[in-house]
Amino acid sequence: MGVASDAKVLERHGLALDYAITCGQVYAAAARAIILSGHVDLLAFSNFPKLDTMPSCTPDWRLVVNRPCGNYPWDTSFTVSGSRTVPSTDICTHNKTVGRLSLPGCVVDVIEQSRRPWKPDSESSLGMPHATRGFLHDVYSLCVLSKDKLIENEVVEIYTNPTDRDNAIFRVPVADQARDMKGNKLEVLEEGYRAVLQDLDHKFGIEIRTWRQLLTSNGLEINRWREQEEDNGFIAVGSTVIDPPLGPKQSYYTMMDYQLNRRPFLSAKGYVGLGPDRLLNGDVIVAFFGAKFPYILRKTTGGAYELVGEAYVHGIMYGEYIMSDVKPEEKWFELV
Repeated sequence: MGVASDAKVLERHGLALDYAITCGQVYAAAARAIILSGHVDLLAFSNFPKLDTMPSCTPDWRLVVNRPCGNYPWDTSFTVSGSRTVPSTDICTHNKTVGRLSLPGCVVDVIEQSRRPWKPDSESSLGMPHATRGFLHDVYSLCVLSKDKLIENEVVEIYTNPTDRDNAIFRVPVADQARDMKGNKLEVLEEGYRAVLQDLDHKFGIEIRTWRQLLTSNGLEINRWREQEEDNGFIAVGSTVIDPPLGPKQSYYTMMDYQLNRRPFLSAKGYVGLGPDRLLNGDVIVAFFGAKFPYILRKTTGGAYELVGEAYVHGIMYGEYIMSDVKPEEKWFELV
């Protein structure tokens, strides 16, 4: 506390020096004070399982803390809550009891089904073609089911941007992240996705070619790009030499590696996304006001919620859902 520049703010939210409490209790008190002071996305660093008994929203800094799927909060372009913030007076009013944490937000949807977690047996997806193929196909199959919901069940179109439905198949596997981006991000991601399919095509042959035909029928021209491995890096057909770190295939593989232990899921309304390995059907997708990422919660028997983890939900990451014309229901969520 002596070196904290915002010590008075943290004290106002219940953080105080106490050498008699456990390490876990210190982490819990610090996390609560930091979150209530406006840094909601500290939630993104909460890890499981924890060494001590502590609230689900508390990061255990003694363990490995994974990078959020959408990059770090201070580097991400995501703004799931749009321009929605919460007055500090409201935060204080709903958090008068020390040790309890309540945050405002809205329910986006409920998880309906999920697929296998992305867990290749290697540190890099580049060296695990079977796992890569399975992960990409799982995301693709959920995108198809999402489209089926729209057509067969006549559900309301969930995407405010008409192109979001078609480009979900190459944006979801990497949580819409592109490294060494030059030019339009969507073009970079689509080119990287095609390049990975080309790579898998060489390794699996007709099985992947059949899959590529399905993708082409859904609007993606898979054969427009080709990459060749040469001593000086990757060369795109009809273009100049690109340095290896900028190769679309390498970039896509790298961004996919950041999604290790993420589980692809489909929500009841048709949203496709990536969430923690521990998510279950029936878990709730929530957008907290002031947050950059959406979060998955699990309702407890007492009516409060347990944090499952942060998520990537295609089509809401830039405030589309909260700032839409159809205003979502707002509520306070007590986290335990």
